[in-house]
Amino acid sequence: MVSVIRQSERSVSQVTDPAALKRLGEAVRRGDPQALSALIDQFGPGLLHYLVTCTGHQETAEDLLQDTLLAAVRHCHRLRHPERLRAWLFRIARHTALNWQRRRRRHPDLAASPLDDLMPGPVVINRARDRTQRSDLRRVLEEALATLPSTERDVIVLRHFEHLSSVEVAHVLRVRVGTVHSRTHRGLKRLLEHLQERGLTLEALL
Repeated sequence: MVSVIRQSERSVSQVTDPAALKRLGEAVRRGDPQALSALIDQFGPGLLHYLVTCTGHQETAEDLLQDTLLAAVRHCHRLRHPERLRAWLFRIARHTALNWQRRRRRHPDLAASPLDDLMPGPVVINRARDRTQRSDLRRVLEEALATLPSTERDVIVLRHFEHLSSVEVAHVLRVRVGTVHSRTHRGLKRLLEHLQERGLTLEALL
């Protein structure tokens, strides 16, 4: 999947250095206003994209992003492992999305419209491609990801769209790293099979 699409550069470069990430996590835990602001700038876009994949709807995801960030600010003192800041945020986002899904099942009238913004936006799909090709790629990915069990879809999105490490994904989903690896393997295999059934390959989407 990484070879098929890549997210555009975000306006604020994410903190990826482990030491810097830990320092940011420690500042967030203290409730430092500047750190909390940096947290939103750093991780907001990735969290939003993840929530779009969970809900299938941009506006719903934006609402849930606000809930996620408010929960993170409200409970910043509960961050026990500052070095796991990113995983902690995605865990909150996942919990928020699961709560939304439960409410939707209880109240079907809250169901979101069809998935219309799965792709990270804006994305770069070989700048020579036109809007029609971009739309086709989005549809292929929507269909392929929709065929996956949620357990496999979660790891694919977190690992290959949001670029979390296997250890971070394990913390988000509260499973073992080995489970992340096996789900990733099965999920990618299903995606390839889905494309092959339609006479497509990953290379064809480049």
